[in-house]
This record gives sequence, C-alpha cells and structure tokens, in this order.
Amino acid sequence: MCFQNRAAIGFYPAAEYEKQRVVPTFKEFVYQQYLPYAKTYKRSWDQDQNMIELR
Repeated sequence: MCFQNRAAIGFYPAAEYEKQRVVPTFKEFVYQQYLPYAKTYKRSWDQDQNMIELR
C-alpha cells in the first residue's frame, strides 16, 4: 500500500513506532516477568537463567 493511501485512511507512522517501542525486549521480559515468576514455582530456575544468558 502506498504511503499516500495509508495517510488518507489515517495511518500515523509515529504512533506505530511508539507502540513498538513500548514492547519490552526479550531480556527485559525475562528479568522483569519470567524469572520472578519462575523462582516461585521452579526449583531449576537458576538453570533457566543460565541458559538464557548463554544463548
């Protein structure tokens, strides 16, 4: 779709960029969401952390 066509229907590139910027990176997700959760129910959470850091 041509840029003029998208602009005509209300496409706003800056808003799309802002939406993508708000999505956390994989590293942020792991340290903020996954590991705190995994520590509460997995005995092997430290192995998960090691594998994530190595890969």
